[in-house]
Amino acid sequence: LADALAVRERCASLDPATCLHVALAIDRSETTRDEPVPEGFLALSAAEIDGFVGERPASILYFWRRDCDPCETVKGFLESTLRAFEVPPEVGLGAIYGPDHVRRLREEYDVGAAPTVLFFRGGSVESRFVGNPGEEAIEDEVRLLLEDVDA
Repeated sequence: LADALAVRERCASLDPATCLHVALAIDRSETTRDEPVPEGFLALSAAEIDGFVGERPASILYFWRRDCDPCETVKGFLESTLRAFEVPPEVGLGAIYGPDHVRRLREEYDVGAAPTVLFFRGGSVESRFVGNPGEEAIEDEVRLLLEDVDA
C-alpha cells in the first residue's frame, strides 16, 4: 500500500487502481532469482489469472511449488524453449505458486498438482501438461501456440 501511495504522489494523473497495479509490479520485479519462477515469467496470484489471460491473445501459465524436482525440471524446459523461440510481447508468461491458491486453482482451472502448465488461446485453456511432459512436448506446444498468435 505504501508503494501505491508513493506512485499516486508522483503521478497524480493515475487512478488509484492503476497505482496499485504499478506497486504490485514493482514488488514482483524485486523477486530474487532464488524464486523458482522461470526467467521471463511474471509471478501472479490466482486472482490475477483471468485479467492476465483475458488481455492477451495467448498465454502460458506455469503452476509450481517449492521443493519439487519435476517443477525445477519443467522450469528449465520452459526457459530453454522460450529462449529458442521468438516469443512476441503480446504472449503472456505467468507463474503461480500453487500452495497459496489451492482451492481456487482446483475449482476454477482444474489445477491440482505441480508442476502444471496451461496454454491459453483467446482466454480459454487449450491444452495442459501435468507433471513433466519432457522438453520436446513443451517445445511442440509452444510452437503451436506461437503459430496461432502469428496467424
